[in-house]
Formats: sequence, C-alpha cells, structure tokens
Amino acid sequence: MCCASQGKAGKAVEDMLPHLPEDELLAIALITERYNQDRDSLWRPWIDTLPTTYGMPIFWSDGQLALLQGSLPHTLTAMMNRQIAVDFENIIKPVFEEYGEELGNSPGVGQPSGSSLGEGGKAACGRGGPVAVTIEDYKWALGTIYSRSFDCVRRGKHVRFLMPYVL
Repeated sequence: MCCASQGKAGKAVEDMLPHLPEDELLAIALITERYNQDRDSLWRPWIDTLPTTYGMPIFWSDGQLALLQGSLPHTLTAMMNRQIAVDFENIIKPVFEEYGEELGNSPGVGQPSGSSLGEGGKAACGRGGPVAVTIEDYKWALGTIYSRSFDCVRRGKHVRFLMPYVL
C-alpha cells in the first residue's frame, strides 16, 4: 500500500509542508512521478498504465457541461472546478515553483513537454528538462486519486492510500 509519504517526492513534500491535505500530497507525488524519467521508480510501471484522462465531469468540455445546465450535477461540477483552480493556484503551482529542485525536478519556468494533458502553468517539474505543470496535470492526479484511492485509519490518523499493485 502506498500513501503520500512513501516515495521520494511524497516524503520530501510531507517533510517540507506537513500541513498540506492528503489529496494535495498525493497529487504532488503523482505529478512528480509522472514526469520523473527515472525508470527505476517504484511507481513508474503503475503510472505508465494509468489513463491520460478520466470520464469524470471535471474533465468535460464546456459544451458537455452545458447539457447539465440547471441540474445539481452541473452546480457541483462548477463548484468543484472553481475549487480545483483555486487549489492549483494557491497550493500546487507554488509548491512546484518553490520546491521543484528538492523534488528532483528542474526549477524555473518550463515549456510543456511530454504531457498530453495541455499547456499553460508555470510550475516546473521533470528531470528531462523543465516541464510546465498545468491545471490539467493536477486534474489528472485528482482523477487518479478519486478513482483509485481508499481511506483508512493508520496509527490513529486518517490516511488516503493508493494501491498500485494487487498481487
């Protein structure tokens, strides 16, 4: 079982920013590992099998969401998309801008490369050169967490886990 504190990226972020919510720690670890070119990474084989997008409403186009106009799912999706944008700007992007080097990534502003998830953002990540971490990368990480994690209590503390392999 893996939680955000396992793996180099997750442990580094948890040590630097212990106040971050578990989902953000997991998202940072997933994004870092996704761009990590280290083929020896414990997470690499699993990350390579993950979808590049998910069918959740947070991934829908404006046209698709418009079909739900006036419904509770439309309202909830709009609220969730606004919160994701706020969290990206206030948590995810600053973490990669400030701690990219500690995470084993190139610091500074990079051009998106190696990502099929879109363009934009300024947060740098990636050993193969700078890669701009985007809100789409963050949504991908959240989609992975929402669809593949489970919660439990470990040593008296709530923990969200990802289990990459079931043997």
